[in-house]
Amino acid sequence: IKEHFIAGPGMNDLKSNFIVSLLYTKTGDIYVGTSNCMFKYNRKINGFENVANLPPYTFVSCLMEDTHGVIWVGTHDRGVYFYNPSSGEKGHFINEPFNFNSL
Repeated sequence: IKEHFIAGPGMNDLKSNFIVSLLYTKTGDIYVGTSNCMFKYNRKINGFENVANLPPYTFVSCLMEDTHGVIWVGTHDRGVYFYNPSSGEKGHFINEPFNFNSL
């Protein structure tokens, strides 16, 4: 163990100690999925940033990077989000019971 981080009130602190998922991308970035959103580790400041602007208190249950570098974010009860770090493009898919094209 080289470093230990705990949740705190600071701008660059994690907002939860309940880490559910980690993702190391092909570009070397580290994303952390917690019970209170997703964060990207910033080596320059040795802290974390909320980069995808998910709603507060989003329980991130899994993270995945596709072949195009898009980060897919599975949540406990808020559907699936995607975030493209290169372009800043982001989106959200949810279950809509009467829409057969939804999750």
